Amino acid sequence: MGSKENVVSIAVDAAYRDKDKTVVLTFNKGKILEHKELGIGVNHDLPRSEKIELLQAWEKSWNAIKSSEMILNQVMDFSFSTFMNEIGDMFILYTDTVGRIIGDQEQWMKWYAFECKMGNDPREVVFKNGITLVVSTIEDLLVAIEKA
Repeated sequence: MGSKENVVSIAVDAAYRDKDKTVVLTFNKGKILEHKELGIGVNHDLPRSEKIELLQAWEKSWNAIKSSEMILNQVMDFSFSTFMNEIGDMFILYTDTVGRIIGDQEQWMKWYAFECKMGNDPREVVFKNGITLVVSTIEDLLVAIEKA
């Protein structure tokens, strides 16, 4: 396979009214060779409800990955396989894409996924102005993103 043939598109039409918006990533042996954004910019003007919808879809993807991983591990040890590593890499790319769309410039989504375990291990955040917030839900995560 040539690198031009290995193109993966992640649809982001949930965030936009136009359904032709895509992020195109070109892969070769699991590594990104090229990242193109077609008509996508950081959109801080999305309504809060649309940001929540994107975060809910992102969280649903995480849950589906974890559920599938548990099922696969019952049959065979998939936890450290190349297959699961590739899925993890794609989730990170998905996280970065959603984060760019909703304005997560400080990587709060990755922090929420890996440090807070998607809200299952709530963490307290202290903002520069001294205000604290316990982050345990997608809604709390969005508050952290907006205050950063």
